[in-house]
Amino acid sequence: MTAVRLADDSTACSYCSLPVYGTVQPGEPAYCCFGCRFAAEVTGATGDSGEARWLAASLGLSVFCTMNVVMLTMALWSYAAVPRSPFEAGLADFLRYGALLFTAPVLLLLGRPLATNAFAQLRRGLLSTDLLLLTGVAAAYVVSVASTVRSGGHVYYEVACVILVLVTLGRWLEATGRLQASVALDDLERLLPDQVRVVNGAGCVELIPRTAAIVGQSVRVLAGERIPFDGRVQRGRGVVDEQFFTGESAPVERQPGDAVLGGSLNLEGDLLLEVTAQDSAGALSRLVDAVRSARLKKGHYQLLADCCSQWFFPVIAAASLATFGVHTWRSDWETGLLTALSVVLIACPCALALATPLAVWAALSAAARRGVLIRSGEALERLAGIRTLCWDKTGTLTTGSPCIRMMLCEEVAERDAVESLAAALASGSTHVYSAAIGRFLEGTTHPTLPVDVATISGRGLRAEWPGLGTVTLGSPRFLAECGLSVGPVLQVALARSDVADAACVLVGWQGKVRGAFVVDEEPRPEVDAVIDSCRTLQIDLAVLTGDR
Repeated sequence: MTAVRLADDSTACSYCSLPVYGTVQPGEPAYCCFGCRFAAEVTGATGDSGEARWLAASLGLSVFCTMNVVMLTMALWSYAAVPRSPFEAGLADFLRYGALLFTAPVLLLLGRPLATNAFAQLRRGLLSTDLLLLTGVAAAYVVSVASTVRSGGHVYYEVACVILVLVTLGRWLEATGRLQASVALDDLERLLPDQVRVVNGAGCVELIPRTAAIVGQSVRVLAGERIPFDGRVQRGRGVVDEQFFTGESAPVERQPGDAVLGGSLNLEGDLLLEVTAQDSAGALSRLVDAVRSARLKKGHYQLLADCCSQWFFPVIAAASLATFGVHTWRSDWETGLLTALSVVLIACPCALALATPLAVWAALSAAARRGVLIRSGEALERLAGIRTLCWDKTGTLTTGSPCIRMMLCEEVAERDAVESLAAALASGSTHVYSAAIGRFLEGTTHPTLPVDVATISGRGLRAEWPGLGTVTLGSPRFLAECGLSVGPVLQVALARSDVADAACVLVGWQGKVRGAFVVDEEPRPEVDAVIDSCRTLQIDLAVLTGDR
């Protein structure tokens, strides 16, 4: 996988797609950090599947070897505290060489990608913390090998191994967190169909790739399909679900002259659209691009960490050299070397450069797995200090799927007839309101659905029943157009404050509206627990909605 050039002249990371600044070798993969380099190798993006499986096992093998190194060096520490016999001295040498043997695989498996990344950043003129890590690990290993060969002195094999394992784990988690956040955005782009039906001047329909369509062409979209482009309805009527963009669970009716958004779902009707914006300029692409751009913005703590990291290696190197000089002058060069090594090793875990981005990206990926796209790391940081929380209702406090809150009847004696006929008509439609009525009346016995059911897209259903004539189910406007009047009981009920602003589906026959279904949104089951948690944190709550 080769690197991709971005609009701002930076290069996209071959693993997580974040920018990589500096000089990159053309035709070669580029990685923004050591974690991405290691994760890309582990996931086996390229190469033989057997090699990919081995790379996936390398981290586990390194952990196993590190545990053995720690066990052997702990035994060496106990020997350093007591006088040793010749047998004990030989056993200490055995432990040293055993630790050396187990350390070698860790250096080969985890040290190689770290060294590759450190030198790649050095070629780009960056003194990264990876270089500091590599220096510390190399120094610990060299001093330990010298002590092993001399059969005396301290060994630091466990330090080198533990640093490599912990840093690799942290960077890998950080890299996979970034990848999961990117995958959530990629899933949005996959909503659009790969191929579209283009209608030419002769009226013939041709199936072509979506990317080949141009502005001004006519595209046909059938019921149940995603609208591929931003466009304008030329012919036909349809019911479109735009909840993804507007947050409103109620589908909207679209007719000739109305604009539609690419990525919305055509629930009913056969639409002929004129393409007004190509794929890259559509509403969905602009939304994804906006989220991607915001995702690259770093928060206050990340910027602070980056600023400090640029000076971290020179400062630690200077401190280590100063420590070596002072202790060599006051004692001897071996003491100075060990003390300077301690300075480098203590700085190696580097929570400044590891913990800050790891925490941010772990939170972003966890939110993405739950369907929440956080705008940026800065937004996540500022979230911790909020005192007021304003909720969006649809899709946040509610599931986004409509449900029937109540059923009203003009006459109590007609309740069974209203239920059975409404259930029968609703069962013949895929509209979200019909599905809600079907769930509400589940278990209701209804007559067999007539063959001659007329579906008026976005408005309602009509069917002929023996003895009743035409039975109509649909919106209040549709039933009024069909000449059905609302009786006094339903007029009063529908004018109540708790019903007046709600969507309603009416059913009627023989010139009168016989019943009404009040549509509402189903609250999420976890809402009460979340609200209680917010109140425990003393956060003021509000709801942003057009409802009264």
